[in-house]
Parts: sequence; C-alpha cells; structure tokens
Amino acid sequence: MEKQHKVNQPLEQPLTGNVPVDDAPEKFLRCLTLESGINAAQRAELIERIKTNWRDAAVSGCNDAGINKALRSTRLQWLLPEEFPDLYQQLWQLSEEANRHFQLSIHGMSTPLQLAWYSAETQDHFCWHTDIGPQLWHRKISLSIPLSDESDYEGGDLEFMFSEKIHRPTQTAGQAIVFPSFALHRVTPVTRGERVALVGWISGDEWC
Repeated sequence: MEKQHKVNQPLEQPLTGNVPVDDAPEKFLRCLTLESGINAAQRAELIERIKTNWRDAAVSGCNDAGINKALRSTRLQWLLPEEFPDLYQQLWQLSEEANRHFQLSIHGMSTPLQLAWYSAETQDHFCWHTDIGPQLWHRKISLSIPLSDESDYEGGDLEFMFSEKIHRPTQTAGQAIVFPSFALHRVTPVTRGERVALVGWISGDEWC
C-alpha cells in the first residue's frame, strides 16, 4: 500500500536537541548503510537540479540562528512529494527496512526531502548538530544519500559521535546512511571538488 506523505513548511535542522544520547539503547549507537535504489541517471538528474536552483542553508535552535557560514556552509533545495512521489515512496520503503533495527513508531515524512550541495570553493561544511529540536521532535530516523561519486570530491565526510568516539561510515554514491535523528553528526569541510547529497527525515511520535 502506497504511503501518503503530508509535509509541513520546511524548517532548518537545529544544532542541539534534548534526547539523552548517553542513555540511549545500544541499537541507537550506530548508523546503517543500505542500498537506496537511486540509480546513476537519477543521481545525475538531482545533481543538475540543485545547480540551477538553490539557496544558502541556515541553522536554528541556537544563539547564532540564521545563515551562519561558520556553523553551516552549504546550498540546498527542497523536493516536494507532489513532484517526486516515486522517490518518496522508495525512501519510505527503505526506512521501513531500517526500522526493523531501530524499532521506532514511524508514520511517514512530514518534512520535505532536501538536496545539499557542498563545494571546495567555499570549504562547505556543517558543524556538529542533531536533526531534532523545537518543532522537529517528531523526526525519528534520518537518511543521508551521497549522490556524487567518491572520486568527485575530498573531505565532506559524514561523521557521527557515538559513545564519545567518532565514527565515519563509508560514503558510496547511491547508498543510504540511516541513523536516529538525535544522533550527533557533522559534515567535514570539502577540500576538493563537490559533494551533493539527498537528505530525508522519517517522522513519528515526538521524542519528548
């Protein structure tokens, strides 16, 4: 049965959240890597799309909210479900697969999918943050799918902080990195080339 995704007005990811990560069950202290099913032609189409229509990303949930290049330097574009129904359904099915591990109550996607474009020209990056916070406590599972080939860039590593240790999963074009939305993570500065990723959030009952 096809899942209907009702999305709200886009909001930027906050820098902090209040979920007690130190007390999180073991199953939440890792990320998963799964095939997204997004093929090379789809990746190329999405990469081309953001390069023709984008805006500077902002941050929220901190004293330095707004566009703050020191905290977050990247360009983005929102993808609405009415434009990409098959993509939304594809990623919902992937999320259901991932949730066999996380075992959370999830309902669908209430925040639009996002394209994020990081360039070495401006040393683009995103400092340590979580994907939850005021108005975003419903985010339960986060998805990050590299669209650029690994040979197209250097730096731009997606890193996680689990149990006070940094974890750096391999980024392979088209493979989804899936993690609980309260997980602390960052994107390190891109030092050569360009990195484009597709990001999504699966919603459910609020954390708190």
